[in-house]
Amino acid sequence: MAPVLNQALLSPAELAFLHSNLSLTPPIRPDLRQSSQFRPLIAETDFLPGTNGSARICFADGTEAIVGVKAEVEKSASRRNDTKNSESNDISKGIRDEIMRGTDEEEPNSRSSTGRTVDNSWVEMTIEIPGFRDDDSLPIFLAQILNEALLATGELVAKLWINRLWHWKLYIDILLLSPPLSYPLPLLSLTTHLALLSTRLPTLKSELDEDPLFNDDWDAAISLYPHSASENQTSGLRSHKVRPPITLLVMAVGSNIIFDPTREELAVADAVLAISLASLPSTSGKSVIDDNHSNRLRLLSIRTIDPPSRLTTAGVPDAVNTATGGTASIAQANSGADVGLGKDRVWHPPQGGMKRGLIGKILQMCLERGGVGEEVLAGLDNVDTQLKHTSILILGAGWTSTFLIPLLEARQISHAATSTTGRPGTLPFKFDPSSPSLEPYHLLPSASTILITFPLKGPHQSTHLLSLYRASHPAAAPNWIQLGSTGIFQIADQEQWVTRHSKYDRGNARAVAEDELLALGGCVLNLSGLWGGARQPRDFVKRVAASKEQLKGKTSLHMVHGMDVARAVVAVHESFTKGERWMLTDMFVYDWWALILGWGDGGSEGKDEDAEGPLLEWVRELMVEEDVRALPRSMELLGRCYDSREFWSTFGIAPVRARL
Repeated sequence: MAPVLNQALLSPAELAFLHSNLSLTPPIRPDLRQSSQFRPLIAETDFLPGTNGSARICFADGTEAIVGVKAEVEKSASRRNDTKNSESNDISKGIRDEIMRGTDEEEPNSRSSTGRTVDNSWVEMTIEIPGFRDDDSLPIFLAQILNEALLATGELVAKLWINRLWHWKLYIDILLLSPPLSYPLPLLSLTTHLALLSTRLPTLKSELDEDPLFNDDWDAAISLYPHSASENQTSGLRSHKVRPPITLLVMAVGSNIIFDPTREELAVADAVLAISLASLPSTSGKSVIDDNHSNRLRLLSIRTIDPPSRLTTAGVPDAVNTATGGTASIAQANSGADVGLGKDRVWHPPQGGMKRGLIGKILQMCLERGGVGEEVLAGLDNVDTQLKHTSILILGAGWTSTFLIPLLEARQISHAATSTTGRPGTLPFKFDPSSPSLEPYHLLPSASTILITFPLKGPHQSTHLLSLYRASHPAAAPNWIQLGSTGIFQIADQEQWVTRHSKYDRGNARAVAEDELLALGGCVLNLSGLWGGARQPRDFVKRVAASKEQLKGKTSLHMVHGMDVARAVVAVHESFTKGERWMLTDMFVYDWWALILGWGDGGSEGKDEDAEGPLLEWVRELMVEEDVRALPRSMELLGRCYDSREFWSTFGIAPVRARL
C-alpha cells in the first residue's frame, strides 16, 4: 500500500457531513465537480532549455510540478554479460507478442524478430517533494508506481535502443514545486506524460553497429512518441499511435466512484486505487475492451492507496457522551458502526477494502471507449499541441485537409488543425463573427501560416478573426491564407480569358471578406472546381445535366485536384505573397459535352467499361443541332476560360493531377 499523505484537519462532524454528501446519488462534491470530472489545470511543454523534453502543470489549488527529460548516449553492456546481470531485462516476449497480435506490421524492437536486448535501467527517474527526504516512503513509492507503468509494456526502453553497442539513457527528473495540498500522484503522472510527449531525440546518421553519429539539426529531431505515421516511419518505429501511460487516482464512497479526489475528499474515502493505463495497439487479450479499433486502452497496473480517512478521529455517539446524558458502553455504541456513518450517524474511520464488483466498474469506466481514460488522453494530446509553435495552422480540417495533412507529414512540416467538434487529432474551434471572446483563440497554437478553409462572408469578418487571434497571441505574426472560389469571376460581360487580374463581383459576400483580408496583408487562393478522393466529377453528371436542356447550357469546366491545392498551400507558405489574389486550376479547360460523351451517365467506377445512358444520345443530338463537328468545342464556343499559368510559373511548380 501507498504511504499516507498529510490529511485534512476536519472534525468528526465535518467528516460526517462530507461523507454523507459524497454518498448521495449523484454525489455532491465540495467543488461541485461531476464524479468523473478532473480539476482545471494550466499546462506548458518545451519550456526548459537544455532538455530533450519538459512539461509543467499547475492545478487550480496552486500545486505545481515540473518534469525535465534528458537523454544521453550510453554504451550497452556486452551480450556475454547480459545473462549474468540480474538487472538486465529482455523485453517480455509474452507481453510484446500480445501487443503485436492483431497488427500486420512486424515489431522492429521485438526480441523474436531482431533479438534486440534492452534493460530497464536505461530509464532513471527521480522525484523531489518539498518537506520530504529522497529516501522517504512517499517519493520512493511515487517513483516506483510511475516507473512501473512506464516500463510495463517495454515500449519506452525499445525506443532507446540505438544499435547492438549503444543506447539512449533517459533521465526523468520530477520536481513538485510546492508542498502537496492533495495526493500528488495524478499531477506527477500527467506532467510526466506531457514531458515524454514533448521529448525529441536527434536523428541517427550512422548505420549498423558504428559509433552513433547524429544530425546536428534539432528541427530534424524525432519525437520519442511520434505524433504521425510519417514520423514513425522516419524514426523506424511502428506506425500505430502509442502514448506514454497515465495513472489515475480513483476513490470510492459507498457505491459512488469519484475521480481525481481532493485532500478533503480523501479524508472520507472508503478505498482508493491508483490505476495505470496506456493507449496501445488492440490485442486479443482480455485487458482490451474492444478489438474493433486499432488502438485501445490497456490496463497496466492497479495499486491500493491507503486512504488518510483510516487515521481520522471517530466521533462520539450521544449514547456514550455523558455530557449529553449517554449511559451506554463504548462497545455497545460501536457495535453497528464500521464504515463512514454508522447506525448512530456518527463518523467512524473506514475499515476493509473495496468489493470486486466496484473494482470492475472502475476499470470499465477507465478503459471503455469514450470513457475517462480516453477523455484524459485526448485532453493531454490537445495540451501538447496547443501550446507549441507550429508552421501551419489549418482552421477547419475538412476535405482539403485530407490531402494537405499527409503532404505536410511527408515533408515534415509541423502543423495543427481545428474542427468545430474537436474530433481526435484536432483542436476545438468554431468561428463566431459576433463573439468578442478570446477563449476559443487561446486554445490555438502560435503559427507561421494560418490557412482559413471555411468561407468568410461580408465586411468585418476577416478583421474580427485576425484581431482576436492577434490579441490572444501578441507575439505571433502569422501569414494568412484564405481559400476562396473562382465563382466571384462569373459576372456579365466577363472577358473570355479570365485571369487573377480580371474584374469580379465586388459585391459578392465572399469577395468582400477576401478583399478585407488582402488589405490586412493576407493572401487568397481562388479555387476552381475541387475533385479527388471521394469527390469525383463523374458523380456530378446526373446533377448538372438532368435534362437535355440543362446539358445544352453546359460549356466549360475548370477543376483542380486536392493534391494540387495542398501543394499550392505549401508553396505559398514557403514563399508568401502578401496582398495577392491567385487563381488556381489544373491549367485545363474541360468541355462538359466531351466529358459526358466519355462517361455516359457518370459513376466513379468502370472507367474502362462502355459509356451508357441517355446523355450520350443528348450529346450526339446537340452536336448536330449546334453544328459542332468534334469535341472538345473551341474556346470561343466554350465561353469563359480560366488562365492560371501565373500562379504555377510564379511558384515554380506544375499540377501533378491534371486531366480528369
